[in-house]
Amino acid sequence: MQVKRTTTNDFLTGLLNREGLLPLYLNESSRCKRYRRDISMLLINIDKFREVNDRFGLDAGDKTLMMLAKCLRETCDKNMHIARLSSQEFCIIIPDADVPAAEQFAIKFRDEISQWVLELTTGHQINITVSIGITNIEYQDFSYDYIKAESALMRAKRWGYNQIATNE
Repeated sequence: MQVKRTTTNDFLTGLLNREGLLPLYLNESSRCKRYRRDISMLLINIDKFREVNDRFGLDAGDKTLMMLAKCLRETCDKNMHIARLSSQEFCIIIPDADVPAAEQFAIKFRDEISQWVLELTTGHQINITVSIGITNIEYQDFSYDYIKAESALMRAKRWGYNQIATNE
């Protein structure tokens, strides 16, 4: 049981990793396609995360990631699937949600995380913002849907920080 958990969950945040998310992605995308329901994917990237690590150290960076994970858990509904895909990139699969509904959730989350403050033992405080890319899931192939969401995320990053872009 412990070995399986380490292969499907991120060691730092406790969230799913890519391996843990893939079976849920396949199951949900198949179910939504079968019942002709919408399903959306959000990619979330921490703005200026490298500056947090450079200025405050890797421990502060890890605590920042854990803070974001906690905010995700508290903001997401039970039917949403959350994963940490890479260093500063998180993914949410939202079954039964079209892109406008996913965008409403993204706005809610973006506004919520911008209010969270991480207080370090040194007395410094860290506030973060996120950029978010949103797409509808249509391929039942994670790589293709990920590319669409990543394209939207890159567009949000080009617009500046604390932005949301959709792939529509």
